Amino acid sequence: MPRAYASRVRAIAVALLLSGCTLYFGDSGGDGSNTVDIPPDAANAPPYMPPTSCQPGYVQGTWRCEGSSASFYVTNYYQGAGTHSMCTSVLVSSSVTCAAGCAVQGSISLSGAAAFPAVTAFGNNAAVLCAETPPAHDGDACGSNHCLPTRAAVDANGIVVGQDYLQCNSSNNRCSTSAAPPRMTYMDPCDPNDVTTYAVPNATGAAGSGSNVCLIAWDDAAQKSVWNQTTQCMGDWQCPAQMLCDDQLPRLPSSASTIGVCKPGPRGTLTPAMVAP
Repeated sequence: MPRAYASRVRAIAVALLLSGCTLYFGDSGGDGSNTVDIPPDAANAPPYMPPTSCQPGYVQGTWRCEGSSASFYVTNYYQGAGTHSMCTSVLVSSSVTCAAGCAVQGSISLSGAAAFPAVTAFGNNAAVLCAETPPAHDGDACGSNHCLPTRAAVDANGIVVGQDYLQCNSSNNRCSTSAAPPRMTYMDPCDPNDVTTYAVPNATGAAGSGSNVCLIAWDDAAQKSVWNQTTQCMGDWQCPAQMLCDDQLPRLPSSASTIGVCKPGPRGTLTPAMVAP
């Protein structure tokens, strides 16, 4: 493992520790089993699934906000230094009670080396998931919130009119404006299984979860279903320009857990025009 990367991970760990989050450091021991002991106080953390190799930047994280309880658990893995090859883990966790409930109900999980940028972009304070947490602004100190949350501005009809996307400027530790996230999978084809199962007359809502959420809308005038893919989210800042994170859509099936998805406003409404290519 490159020495520079190990130094970067350790620097991140120190910064998180100073911010008041809970961290746990573990290693695989000398038997080469590549397993990491998860501490008792992390009983609610995501299930441990060790990487096939301890590649730089391998992460697992879950963010959750249900009712008035917000939490996140992130485990970072990296190759430790020393005589023996060891996989070292850093567990970062935070939990709060939201006085005004969740801004978005649901949960989201990410894993893998490719997820590292998305994980670090969440900040390290579960309070960013609470409805009462004030939005960050350009020029604010970065803080443990990492310039979050930012919220979509909507007009009287609930249509998104803008959002001040932010990033932390490391040169002065202040929030500064940034570009909106790319559209990613928005308008990509849905999983054929979701279409076959849920694109039926009069059905409108969000099917699936994770990185493959299918938005299905019934077009009453044309008497047909239209559908396209979007991404799951836990905050407006994860969504592309002119979109928001909507947790008010019907779920398909109705027994599925509540999730937030990126889509145009207003919240709780899904029209054929919103998902038509």
